[in-house]
Amino acid sequence: MIYRIFRIFLQITFPIAMTMLLIASIPACSPEPVPPVNADEIAENVLVALVEGDFIKYTSFFAEELRGDLDEQKFNSDSAQIDIDYGEYIANSITQWKTEKEDSFNVVYYKTTFTKDPEDIEVIWKAVFKDFEGIEKLAGFELVKDLL
Repeated sequence: MIYRIFRIFLQITFPIAMTMLLIASIPACSPEPVPPVNADEIAENVLVALVEGDFIKYTSFFAEELRGDLDEQKFNSDSAQIDIDYGEYIANSITQWKTEKEDSFNVVYYKTTFTKDPEDIEVIWKAVFKDFEGIEKLAGFELVKDLL
């Protein structure tokens, strides 16, 4: 009798438990976020504009909706500090390191190389892209210090 009750219990609960386990594992199997097709080109151009101190060029890569929020004084300060801390950017040294999804943003991390005597320095940058009316546009670009 006990065996029969246990068998019925397993027949009912085991499929339910397996279904719940399968449903719980679906988010873990979702694919890695895909950055916009031109993300690497945008990141390279934004970085070059930043190290050259070209605010107009720098802001031109951001979503129009966000350009008014960019602060030229902070940009100039950051640009000068990058030169002091890391030296010159080695052109075309930017490579994608990893991508993440943060809320409604696609985040792409890039490794870049700067030359600061006596050795080269690898620096990590974070480019944030957001969908604006069906088009992925740059929404943020920043130096990441403690990622490695």
